[in-house]
Amino acid sequence: RSAALHELDAEIRAVFAASMIGGELEALILKNKAGCSSGLAGNFLNVTAAGRLKPGEFYRIRVTGSQNGSCLGEALLKDGAAGSCVSGKPESPGGQELRKNLL
Repeated sequence: RSAALHELDAEIRAVFAASMIGGELEALILKNKAGCSSGLAGNFLNVTAAGRLKPGEFYRIRVTGSQNGSCLGEALLKDGAAGSCVSGKPESPGGQELRKNLL
């Protein structure tokens, strides 16, 4: 029963993250790894963006994809520049189909 709930939770998180594609989130950056920064958005989604953003700071993130229930995107910097993180890929066709079925 627990495994079924974990699987359902993963599916719901994937749909929720995919629904953010094209939008913007404000995220608190928590750490940097492999040229990307990871953080947590106000809606509790994990976010990954390109570059070494300063941990402990908030950044506006344009969501360009999703992977495993997390958002991938680019930080919108004060000078108007943006950078994308290519650690993942845009949502798969299967994820798009799942999102259509659940929404």
